[in-house]
Amino acid sequence: MSPVGNLILSVTAPVFDDNKRYLGFVGGAIYLQEDNILNQILDKRHHNESAYTYVVDKNRHIIFHKNVERIGEKVSENRIVDTVLSGVSGSMIAKNSLGLEMIAGYAPAQLTNWGIVSQSHKSVALEKVYGTITDVVLSTLPLMVLTLLIIILLAMKIAEPLASLAQALKEEGLDSKIDPRKITAWYFEADYLKKAFISSHERIEQTILKLDQDSQNVQLTQLLNRRGMEKALATFKACSQPFAVLALDIDHLSG
Repeated sequence: MSPVGNLILSVTAPVFDDNKRYLGFVGGAIYLQEDNILNQILDKRHHNESAYTYVVDKNRHIIFHKNVERIGEKVSENRIVDTVLSGVSGSMIAKNSLGLEMIAGYAPAQLTNWGIVSQSHKSVALEKVYGTITDVVLSTLPLMVLTLLIIILLAMKIAEPLASLAQALKEEGLDSKIDPRKITAWYFEADYLKKAFISSHERIEQTILKLDQDSQNVQLTQLLNRRGMEKALATFKACSQPFAVLALDIDHLSG
């Protein structure tokens, strides 16, 4: 016998033979306010007080709830219950019958026309999400720092030859304290810039040298002019080399 006042859910199913002749039915009862199969299937799937599952029948009566006192209660205004009893499954954020904002997932049981709802308080669920995010960030922080350091070191290594070339250019090219030829350009772009830099300055120096030589010679005879002579004498003096100068006044060279 069941205790007085205990709600019972009666479950029956017809029995047919191989020729589909009705033989009878099999029936059973679930004591809703006692330990039953619904408790074993649904209630033990949650590990905290804020999350729970409840079941309503087609008449909106609660037939399973973690709070036994609510079993048998009729749910009047509840958007989640309205939706699940209409045969729709899904999830939503809505207020329950007690006015608490919940995150709920729900699905109808087509065979029995029940609605099964699993829900948790929104604030508690979000707190767990934020906690999980914090744990992930803290656990990946060392890797993020290491990755950032590697990126910085690689960036410095990549920028090093470019900075050296820029400094050499700033200090008057091939005559600077930094010899561009000795700069280690370990990747294609830097090596290309290095070669272009050296080639450009070599061409400039050759042009300057030729212009200097032309300024010291007479164009017609290609002999040294006065500027060339003074430069040659200065070289002899610097080397302490004896020399003599013979001056000739030649006119009408083109005649």
